Amino acid sequence: MPNDSDRNSRHHPLLLDAKNLSRLLSTSTATVWRWEAAGKLPRPVRPTAGTTRWLRSDVVRWIELGCPDRQTFEHSGDAGF
Repeated sequence: MPNDSDRNSRHHPLLLDAKNLSRLLSTSTATVWRWEAAGKLPRPVRPTAGTTRWLRSDVVRWIELGCPDRQTFEHSGDAGF
């Protein structure tokens, strides 16, 4: 039987791809990529070549801070990298 942490990790992955990030932000994946290119999202991680993911913890904190641009977010001391 799975425990609570197993259930949470399945429903709330630590890394979000563009599709899951767009769901969390209630926007389209095209908008996620536009915002990424414009530096409006937290800096993504690239676990392998050709793979882009965002740390859920960074995205949640970014939302809590009012969705500042990447530079402001990184200088707030809250980015998880």
